Amino acid sequence: MNTNLYTVTESGCWEWLGCKGTRGYGIHTAKPRMLAHRWSWVLHHGPIPDGLYVCHYCDNTSCVNPDHLFLGTPKENYHDAIAKGRMRWMPRKDDSERCPRGHKPNWARTPGTASRVCKECNKEKQRAFIQKRRHEASLVLKAQYLQWKTERAQKRIDKRNAT
Repeated sequence: MNTNLYTVTESGCWEWLGCKGTRGYGIHTAKPRMLAHRWSWVLHHGPIPDGLYVCHYCDNTSCVNPDHLFLGTPKENYHDAIAKGRMRWMPRKDDSERCPRGHKPNWARTPGTASRVCKECNKEKQRAFIQKRRHEASLVLKAQYLQWKTERAQKRIDKRNAT
C-alpha cells in the first residue's frame, strides 16, 4: 500500500489522507471505487466474502491499517458497537449510569433523532427557560410602570405650570 495515502498515528492507526465521507470513512476513489478500509482489506487479505463487513478494532473510521481490521457479520458489528458504547441512543443495561448532571437514569428519546436526553435535565431546562421569560416580562412591566409614572408626574407638573 502506498504510504502517501495515509499517516501513522501514535495509536498505530493508518489515517487515510484521501477523500472522506460524511461519517469519516476514507473513500478510495480509484477503480474500483470503495471505502478505503475495505480496499485495504482486499489489498492485504483478499476478497471480502458476501454478507460480511470490514470492521475496526480501533473504532477509527478513517483507519486503513489491516491489523486493525476484521471481518464480521452485520449482527457482530452491531453487537461490537454496543459493547464499545458507540450506540449512545440506546438505553444502557447498567443502572448505575447517570447523566452528566448526576441524575438517575431516566432517558427519553428526542423525536426525529437518534439521541436521548435525561428527562430530569430536560425539566430543569424548561423551568429555567420559563423563569427567565417571567423575569424578562417582569422587567418589561416595571419599565412600563415607571414610564407611566413619569408621564403622569410630568402631566401634573405641566398642569400646575399652566395655571
